[in-house]
Amino acid sequence: MKLFNTIFYHFYLFYKKSKVEDQPISTAIFSMSVTQSFYVVCFVSYYLSLNNLPRMKVTPMVVICSVIIAINFATIYRKAEKIIDSRPEVYSKTVSKVISILFFALGFLLFVTLNFIVN
Repeated sequence: MKLFNTIFYHFYLFYKKSKVEDQPISTAIFSMSVTQSFYVVCFVSYYLSLNNLPRMKVTPMVVICSVIIAINFATIYRKAEKIIDSRPEVYSKTVSKVISILFFALGFLLFVTLNFIVN
C-alpha cells in the first residue's frame, strides 16, 4: 500500500503544480486508477490471448476501469490529506519520482501497444 500512496502523492504533486486543476486530489486518484486499469486490462487480455480464448469486449474493460476507480476513491479519498501530509517515499525522493513516472509511462505504453501484444 505504501507504493500506491507514494504514486498517489506524486500524481497529486504533478496536478497541484499544473495550476489548471481545481481538484488535484480527485484528478490524481482518477489518473492513478485509470493507469491501474490499463495494467489489469492488459494482463487479462494477454492471458486470454495466451490461452486462445475470445478477446475481451469493451464492456468488461469499462467495468474493470469503473470498479478500480470506485475502489480507489473509496480507499484513498478519505485519507488523502493524511497521505499528502506524510509525504510517503520509497527509498528516497528520487526513486519515488522515478517509480511514479514509470508507473504512468508503462501503463500508457501497455494500453497503446495492447493490440499488438495480443494479436
